[in-house]
Amino acid sequence: MGGIKGGVGSFFLRRAAAKSVRQRHQTGPQYNKRKVFPRFQAGPVRPNRNSFSNFGGMPLRSASKGKNEKHYHQLHRRDAPGRQVASPTHQPEYTHHAHLTGDVRTIPEKDYTFGVYVDKSRYFDVDREDGSPSRQSDMDMGYQKERADKLMYSWKS
Repeated sequence: MGGIKGGVGSFFLRRAAAKSVRQRHQTGPQYNKRKVFPRFQAGPVRPNRNSFSNFGGMPLRSASKGKNEKHYHQLHRRDAPGRQVASPTHQPEYTHHAHLTGDVRTIPEKDYTFGVYVDKSRYFDVDREDGSPSRQSDMDMGYQKERADKLMYSWKS
């Protein structure tokens, strides 16, 4: 007796039928894990070398580390900081600016390190340098423009 008639190839023999629509399309919560990807290699792929191929006899990095090793999910992938090494389809633009100082993608709009800045001339009748009246609206109240140590953001060193 032959196989199942009517399929394309041996598809019906190889794959068990899905028990539900969610299983067929993999949409349930069990499929929402962050996916991990093989280690990304920029540039030409080096041939897999023997772990004892160098002249000193000391093993190089573990021979098990290779192209198919599971690596981090792509949220934390940073390839060649500041460089484009792949097409925009495979390397989003935000990965070009990976480790610039302060990480340009997370710079806050305001620096709250020293709290709210209050213009003292609003409370003391002191003429300002520009000759404007000493008391003005609340628009004068802002935030510190710079720190005492001249750094822009509190996490920079």
